[in-house]
Amino acid sequence: MTDTIIPLDAVRAQRDALRDQIAAQPKSYRPMVRDHASTTFAGNALRFATASEAGMYLIDLTMRWSAVADIRIDLCDDPPNYEWLDGRARPLRPGDPT
Repeated sequence: MTDTIIPLDAVRAQRDALRDQIAAQPKSYRPMVRDHASTTFAGNALRFATASEAGMYLIDLTMRWSAVADIRIDLCDDPPNYEWLDGRARPLRPGDPT
């Protein structure tokens, strides 16, 4: 068995490609709603770390707001600023893990 030597430039190129892929991934999930009078979706400033959290928020919103005609979850490049905890949306404090 012989050792394979990989040139340092190839290792750096792979590292940079992986870094670019990670940076291109969405950072948060944005809950969006459409009411009966509109043809477009609208949202607010809430951003969740997971699609599940955004979905729980939307389910809760549809129980409280009768004007909801449709819902969706958008991918977003903003950092998460809310979490779904104990049945409600709570703002993340600076330094909270996401």
